[in-house]
Amino acid sequence: MIRHINSNRIHFKLLRLLYRWAPFQLKGSLNITNVKPAKPIISCTIIASNRPKELDDLLWDLAHQTLPKGQYEVVVLNDGMGDVIKSVVDKYRNIFILKYAENASPVRILSNLRNASFELSCGEYVLILDDDTRILQPDFLEKAMRILKDHGPDAIMPRAQALYG
Repeated sequence: MIRHINSNRIHFKLLRLLYRWAPFQLKGSLNITNVKPAKPIISCTIIASNRPKELDDLLWDLAHQTLPKGQYEVVVLNDGMGDVIKSVVDKYRNIFILKYAENASPVRILSNLRNASFELSCGEYVLILDDDTRILQPDFLEKAMRILKDHGPDAIMPRAQALYG
């Protein structure tokens, strides 16, 4: 004969016993707002300017990297089509650490934009990308991080070929 045990009753008794031993509040008093997430190792900075399709391709490439998502962040500085670029970026908000800002300055000098994207980043290393870049190797960030950590170069530059023209 199988005897049915009310698991809720057992859980209640266990909670009561635990409470007597170490009182706690059941209302959820844990405050996690001061807990900071781990700092990403690589910041991928992108200056986006009027190329939503190309930006979407690049973000897709970054979303499919083998490096764990918490180890890199993507920083997008929009210097072009405001809402169109923002809607592309919004598709990736829950996939990896993502920061988005719009260029508020009338000055559109690339070096100024890059500096602004650096200020938004917090990784130990910075990977400078353009919105029309493609990263075809899914383990690119993982290999780049390994090279940076193992050999300590000041910079690395992958072999690339321009796809526009």
